[in-house]
Amino acid sequence: MYAPDYQKDFNMYLATTDTTIEMVLVQEGNGNEHPIYYLSRNLNDTKSKYSYVEKLALTVVQVIQRFPHYVLFRKATILSDCNPMNYILSQQLLGGEYSKWIAILQDFYLEFVKSKSKKALVLQCYYVISHRHPTMPHPKKKSWTNICF
Repeated sequence: MYAPDYQKDFNMYLATTDTTIEMVLVQEGNGNEHPIYYLSRNLNDTKSKYSYVEKLALTVVQVIQRFPHYVLFRKATILSDCNPMNYILSQQLLGGEYSKWIAILQDFYLEFVKSKSKKALVLQCYYVISHRHPTMPHPKKKSWTNICF
């Protein structure tokens, strides 16, 4: 893992499965992307029933709530295989969690970009997981696994 450079923008790669949400925070430097932080969280029974796009949106919201200091004054490019906010904002009735999510994210400069391939997302997550420090625990139910500099 690398130390963040607060003068540069950040990229976030999102991934989700039926029961887990993951994010890798990276920065570009010297022509390469360097991982800054990795998060993985198992979802409870209720949230595991969310649609795929809702899980991606949940990932964005939880990451922003956890790391506002990384993205408050810099642009964050969020890369995933779809734009979860297009789905959320296209709903005719924005109530409940959707309204809360929009309120949380509106203070940040976020750019959502569709990843060119799922391979890029998988490789990024695999790289970080495979270079995990041996003393780091694996994700436990309802808790975040943090790997940082």
